[in-house]
Amino acid sequence: MDIKEIKEIVSEIPSDIEKNKNSLTYRKYETFFGRLGMPKRRDPSILEKVDRQLKKHNITLWVRGELVKKTKSVEKGYAITFRCEENEARVREVESPHAGVVGIENSESQIELYQHQKKAFSSLQSSIIKSNKDSFSGLLVLPTGGGKTAYCN
Repeated sequence: MDIKEIKEIVSEIPSDIEKNKNSLTYRKYETFFGRLGMPKRRDPSILEKVDRQLKKHNITLWVRGELVKKTKSVEKGYAITFRCEENEARVREVESPHAGVVGIENSESQIELYQHQKKAFSSLQSSIIKSNKDSFSGLLVLPTGGGKTAYCN
């Protein structure tokens, strides 16, 4: 695979990120590496070129919520999340003894919550403020299918 083909593949990613309201895009492992001509075995020299092109476009790789520094570190079978570094500034990490490292985005969610979700969130927030504990010391209780995941998106 020549550099022109690599540039073409990588140059599609920023426009896909821009189109997505969450400022990211995904590729299946098989799809991404297949397009690079490596459906089974990976070529380190090609991966180095891919890494340089991703860096040139300020694109970071994430797998299972973890930042991956190099494409050679991406494990087979996982979806790859691509983000632009300028969007990374909106995310800060907070360490919690109960939850590990949690990424917090400093922006408004595009999700409109239902009334029961707003009430649950407000109640949780009030309890945490009244208890004077750290912001990860509460417990959100909603039934299965009640919309707890909306707080994580």
